[in-house]
Amino acid sequence: MHITNDEDLILATRRALVVSGLGAAMIFGAGAAMHGPSLPIYAARFGLGLPEASLIVSLHWFGACVSVLTLMLGARMGARWALALIGAGGALIALGVSWPLTLAGAMLVGAGQGVSSTVFNVRFLNEFGVRGPSFMGLSNAFFGLGAILAPLALVALGNDPQLVFGGLALIAAVLWPIARPPVAEPEATRRAALPFWRARWFLVAGAVAVAVEAGLAGLGPAALIAGGVSQKGAAFYTSGFFAAFLGSRLSLFWLAPHIPSRVLLIGGLSGVAATMAGAIFVATGPFFVLAGAFVGVLFPGYFVLATGHLGRSSRVGSLLVAAALTGGAAGPAGLSLGTAWAGADALFAMLGVLAAGAALLVVLVVPEAQVFDPKGVA
Repeated sequence: MHITNDEDLILATRRALVVSGLGAAMIFGAGAAMHGPSLPIYAARFGLGLPEASLIVSLHWFGACVSVLTLMLGARMGARWALALIGAGGALIALGVSWPLTLAGAMLVGAGQGVSSTVFNVRFLNEFGVRGPSFMGLSNAFFGLGAILAPLALVALGNDPQLVFGGLALIAAVLWPIARPPVAEPEATRRAALPFWRARWFLVAGAVAVAVEAGLAGLGPAALIAGGVSQKGAAFYTSGFFAAFLGSRLSLFWLAPHIPSRVLLIGGLSGVAATMAGAIFVATGPFFVLAGAFVGVLFPGYFVLATGHLGRSSRVGSLLVAAALTGGAAGPAGLSLGTAWAGADALFAMLGVLAAGAALLVVLVVPEAQVFDPKGVA
């Protein structure tokens, strides 16, 4: 009976993790994608200029950085913290009382996203064993799905971001009681020193990988137009890029157990380098779309490979997410400076060189991690 009860508890915890983790990923993806389309609406509602309204994007990612740093310092924050933060932040934005409270809401949503990115990714890897990378890839796909659906929901609700964020807060409230805590992390693991030196090459590779992802997604459409693609064509190819991105992340649910994470990361980076060459020398739009499929595997490949070497604790996870956030913030800024000097049509060449360099780095200095299959986890 004791064994049966333990098995029932494990199954119930896994089901709760799948529902709460995938649901959280979708609403965080939606929350992150909502700010851009909402900027003109905020500007009109609160009497702001667009530069002032853009502060909401910065504070969202600032909140994510603060929460990840807090986890790195050993704070105890789990799945319910992530959901509570987006619930509170979404509610503040939904109230629309003032611009400062709206900014505070965005920072809370970002903080929840930082906790979610760390906690759920680590828990999927730990609690599902060899199937962990599959569920982690699926979670990342749901994040992308939320990012795609959010702008559509904004249009459907009369371009009112308050209604959308109110809906996200409501979903977070529904998911909150479903989320369950994991088996307690040993105190020695939670307080162990972070392996900065041992992690250095992983952090570099991860930061570059996410910089490539953010650069292509954020600056790619402008590069397409600079390369002679029409505005309508750029929108079409951008939609194709995100469709390919989402498709590759969904495919990881089936492919991840069969492809070593190092091969996945090297293949993704090499594929980006090859498609950037194709975009320059063969056909700009189609190869830009194809790049989305390779970009989609970068973060999952990086995270699974690095945790396989460094350990699957929340502190290690937060260190890896911090590197990814750094790349996501610094990458587009650095690439923008580069295109200001060399021209927008030079973006694909810069991204190709970055991706190829990161792939070579992983080939030369990063071995494959051991397959993680803890006793009792199938």
